[in-house]
This record gives sequence, C-alpha cells and structure tokens, in this order.
Amino acid sequence: MRQFSVHLFESKGNWVRPNDESIRKEYKIEYKKHLIHELDKDIFPHEDMFLKAIKASPAVSVSKSMDSNIAYRSRTPNMSSLLRLIKGYRSYPQFRNEKTLAELEKRITQGQPVDMPIVVKFPTGKMRVFAGNTRMDIAFMHDINPTVIMLDLSPYMK
Repeated sequence: MRQFSVHLFESKGNWVRPNDESIRKEYKIEYKKHLIHELDKDIFPHEDMFLKAIKASPAVSVSKSMDSNIAYRSRTPNMSSLLRLIKGYRSYPQFRNEKTLAELEKRITQGQPVDMPIVVKFPTGKMRVFAGNTRMDIAFMHDINPTVIMLDLSPYMK
C-alpha cells in the first residue's frame, strides 16, 4: 500500500525586478528626498545613472538574520501593526490603505509577481532599506525570505 503525504503549498514569493518607471519613481522620491542627504555627494545626479546602477545590482535573498542588520526596517510582527505604521505615511490613504495592504499580502503569499525591495549597502558595510519595507515585513510575517536588489554604493562613492 502506497503512502501519500500531504504538502501544503509553501510560497516563496515571486519577486521580480521593478520596471524602469518604478525605478525612476524611487529615484525621485527615495533617492532625491532621503538617501542623498546621507551621502557626502550626489552620486547619482541623473536618473539614468541610478537606473543603470539598479539594473546592474544583484538580487539577494534576505534571511531573518541578515534582515536584523538592515537599518530603517520596521520589522512589524503582524498586519495590524503594519497598518498602524502606514497610517503615518504621507501616501495614506490615497495610495496606501487597508485595501492596498491586504492586496499586497495576498500577492506575496499567493506567489504573484511583486517588485523586489531595494536595499543599499554603504562602503562601511552598513545596509539600509531604500524601498520596500512593507513588502519585506509582509514576507517575513509569512516566513518568506524576500529577494531584494542589493545596491552596493561603494563603486559610486569613490
């Protein structure tokens, strides 16, 4: 008699590289309004330079232990905490709200395509989330290691 084992579907996410439009948006919002102030100089004075750097950067799977070394991460433990967090964002409720958060959770857990978060790594080795904190939180809530674009700033800061 054969024995069959039942395996629950375990999603690992379906992380895809963001398209050019998404990368350009992150440049305008996250780079020009935030990250640039942490740098000694403007290392990406033109949007196309940033786009090229992102496209050349490797995709890296982030474990929970690696995540503990990434700054600017909220590490919210559940969806209600995450909702409280996004209520403080300027994009709430127009672009981020209960519905968009639930849809994002569904896409991640069901393995639908989701843009990879972006993590920047400084020459010192320090890392910080650049874009995708919410995506990373949702992934870890569901024991999914997110795949991120790891943008090493070292070559650009010389």
